[in-house]
Amino acid sequence: MTSIEPKYNWCLQLRETLSEVGMGFLWDNPEANMVSSFRASLIEKMKHKLTSDDHISAQKSKTIPSYCELKKTGDAEELLQKPTL
Repeated sequence: MTSIEPKYNWCLQLRETLSEVGMGFLWDNPEANMVSSFRASLIEKMKHKLTSDDHISAQKSKTIPSYCELKKTGDAEELLQKPTL
């Protein structure tokens, strides 16, 4: 088996991401209904991971270093929130 960098392979990216959020067992389970039953939990964990990754990236930024001081939460800006009907 050749070694492929996850950077160029979406399947490997997905497998790594599932493992990072503690849901690697979904990759190993062939049943589609298993993914469906953990969908809400997976979405929440992914939101948290991506928000955390964005915050860390903002802290390391040389172009917008002060943004992370202004924005402590990962919530979307108010103007980006969906309007309620």
